[in-house]
Amino acid sequence: MGSSAIVQWIEMTEQQEMFTHLGYPIYLLKFLAILKIAGVVVVLTPGLLILKEWAYAGFLFVVTGAFFSHIMMSDTFSDIFPSIFLMTLTLISYFTRPDSRKIIINQKNEVIT
Repeated sequence: MGSSAIVQWIEMTEQQEMFTHLGYPIYLLKFLAILKIAGVVVVLTPGLLILKEWAYAGFLFVVTGAFFSHIMMSDTFSDIFPSIFLMTLTLISYFTRPDSRKIIINQKNEVIT
């Protein structure tokens, strides 16, 4: 997410062309970059457990949105693959993070941090 945020922040020509192709306004690049950078900071910062859940949800919304957009435009697999790859990395990161970075709910529905 961090590397894609940088690419979007500097508005590389390829990113601008892809956004135009998908029908999105170019200004959305900076907006997504800011949100991704904020999400990366939250995910890497100890504590902030509820914000981590939101950051991961946001990451998943972004990559599934990209995946869906490419599918709807009948793009090639090489255009769709980055969203699949980022979706996979996001899910791996979410499910393999240490317990100290998870909200754990016990059998009595009590939150354990």
